[in-house]
Amino acid sequence: MGFRSQPVADYELSEPSAPQVCGPDNKPAADPADVPTRRSQPTDLYPTPDYSFDINDVLRSPTP
Repeated sequence: MGFRSQPVADYELSEPSAPQVCGPDNKPAADPADVPTRRSQPTDLYPTPDYSFDINDVLRSPTP
């Protein structure tokens, strides 16, 4: 039984299609207005830095 030795597919390499960071004059081409806002401020969705290590806080019955 013979094995086939012909190529299954041809691959062509091309330059990456990522957006350019610098323009032709080697200066940054990024838009400064496109920078995301800083989210370092805590919101009500995140826990507060107040921690309680009192076991009674965990085991107490919920208040109505």
